[in-house]
Amino acid sequence: MSPIFSVLVAAFVAIALIFSARHYFNQIQRRRKLIEIGIEVLASRSWKDGIDLLTKALSVEGARVEGLVGDKGVPLPERLIRQAAGSSLLVYKHGTAYRIAASALADAQRRREEVGADTLCIATLGQIDPAAVQQAERDGIRLFDGAALWALIEPFIEESVRKDVAREADEAVKRPRTLATAAAALLGAGIVVLHLPTPRPDPTPAPTAPTPASPAGSPPTAATEAAAEPADANAQREVRRAALASAMIDLTGVESAAWSSNTTLVIDLLPGATVDGVFTASCGLAAQYPELRDEVRLQFESDDPAEGVRWRRCG
Repeated sequence: MSPIFSVLVAAFVAIALIFSARHYFNQIQRRRKLIEIGIEVLASRSWKDGIDLLTKALSVEGARVEGLVGDKGVPLPERLIRQAAGSSLLVYKHGTAYRIAASALADAQRRREEVGADTLCIATLGQIDPAAVQQAERDGIRLFDGAALWALIEPFIEESVRKDVAREADEAVKRPRTLATAAAALLGAGIVVLHLPTPRPDPTPAPTAPTPASPAGSPPTAATEAAAEPADANAQREVRRAALASAMIDLTGVESAAWSSNTTLVIDLLPGATVDGVFTASCGLAAQYPELRDEVRLQFESDDPAEGVRWRRCG
């Protein structure tokens, strides 16, 4: 193989490494972040919003949707969808902590028989056990976990919310994508350098004196173990998160502040307050909590239709 051909092959490998790194973060990792953030957004809303969006996605034009209530007249997270092809019971489990097991399918089937539905559909923002998936395939039950649910509901969510989710997903992959691209470029450059032709050695090298045997070196010292993270680190972090939420309430224009997830701080605005007016003060306060500032997402909620629900990040 000629030296020039070797360099060309090495350059091609370098370009392929850079392309692969960017493709992974732009297509695969970004999609994962979209789903992850989208699920958090749905979890932060009420279960009624979630099941209404899901009903729109599953219903065809002309379908009739009935809400179901419990023994005491309390609305249930269930909908009976009547269509020309038959009726279907939709059971919705709101929240990311749910894990649908195979045993839960039997209870849902009994509920389907009670309401007289032909088919059964179960959806959750959480996860579904593999055994439940196999059982559902045998019984003809439709199942949707968090990822499948977001893909189904996403087209029916407000455009402003979809844009906020997409922007946050882009921000989440921006830094690791840059680092991965730089690492791939360095690795590719190293491969090219290794395949560059080297100059021929001098045919008459100068003689060198024999090197005396060196005494055996002392054994290497053991590396110092890293200090373990304090056992109460998580407890301290929770205290700081609670302190940040409490401090937010004291800001002008803020009615309440509470964590809906590990990374989402929901801030309810007072009448007349605007997101832009409170956002700067919120970030200034969050700067006093550096261990939380870079990861916290602020969710502003207002009764003013012009403001609605907005997500922001500081920094």
